[in-house]
Amino acid sequence: MNPKSLAQLAIHPHGFSTGTKDRPGRLILRDVLDHEFPQFKRILTTPENNSFPGAESGMATFPDMFLRIHLSKERREIKHEVTLFIILKPLLEESLKIPFEKVHHIVNGGHVIGVMTLVIDQNPHNPSDCGAFIGIIIHHEARRHSFSKEAFIAILDYILLGHPTTLRNGNLGGLGLRKAFIETAVANSAFRGLMESLHLKRFEREGTPDHGQRDRVRVPSITYTVTKPDWLEARKLVIMDWMPEGQQALSRDGSPNLWELEQGHGADSGHASGSGHASGSGHGAGIGRLSGHGRFGYGAYK
Repeated sequence: MNPKSLAQLAIHPHGFSTGTKDRPGRLILRDVLDHEFPQFKRILTTPENNSFPGAESGMATFPDMFLRIHLSKERREIKHEVTLFIILKPLLEESLKIPFEKVHHIVNGGHVIGVMTLVIDQNPHNPSDCGAFIGIIIHHEARRHSFSKEAFIAILDYILLGHPTTLRNGNLGGLGLRKAFIETAVANSAFRGLMESLHLKRFEREGTPDHGQRDRVRVPSITYTVTKPDWLEARKLVIMDWMPEGQQALSRDGSPNLWELEQGHGADSGHASGSGHASGSGHGAGIGRLSGHGRFGYGAYK
C-alpha cells in the first residue's frame, strides 16, 4: 500500500456503531464535523480528562488553531490521521445516570462522551505492512460505564476485520489493515487492565513502536501490537459484561452492521453507519496529549 492509498483511507468518511442488529450497542463512532469543534475542544482540554501517567500537561492552554489542525482534511491527507467522536446514543445518559452538562455535549446522534483517533501508517522497510495507531479519551464524567472497552472492540473490528469498500451511505466498511497498535505508560495500571480484559498481548520497550512513529509516550511504555489472527483469537474470550446473561459473547465475524443505518439512527450527513461489537469492562480510557506528529498518550481509570 502506497502513501496515496493510506491518504485515501484516511480522507474517506468513517462512521459506525457498536453492537449488532440483534444486540445493539450504546455508541456511535463517526467523523467530527467542522461545526462540532466546541465539543471536540471540550473533551480534549478538560483537565480531569488528562490526569493519568504519560498525559500531556497544559492541554487547556492549547490554542484553537492548534486543535483545529487535527480536524483538517490536510491532516488526514498528510498525516493519515482520523479523528472520531464517541457518541452515546440518545436517552442513555438518563438511564445510566451520567452527570455531565448535556448541553455542552449534544451533537446529531446523541451526546459526545469521548474522542478516538487513528493514525494510519506503514512499515518503512515493508510498505505492504500497514497498521493503525489507536488513541482514545473518555470524558471523566462518563467513566465507569465500560465505554472505552466497547469502543475498542468496535475499532479493532473496523481496523482488522472490516473491508475498505464504500458502503451505500458513503462511509468505509473498514480499513482492512494488518495490525493495530496501542501504547500506554508502564505506570498506567488501569489502562493495562483494560487491555487485559480484551486479552491483548503486550511488550515493554524503550524504543519507538513498530513503523517508527517519532512522537510517543515520553515515559517507560508498553505497546500492544494486534494482528488480525491475534484479534480473532482474543475476541473469542472477550466478555460483554454489561449485557444480559446469554448475550455476553461477541459474534464470530465482526462484520459491519448496516441495520441501524437503514433505520436512520444517529445519521448526520452520512457519518453514521454500523460496525463493530459492544462490550464492557468497568474501565474508562483517556488520551493524554496531542502532538505535532499526531500521536497521543493513553490512559484509563476504573
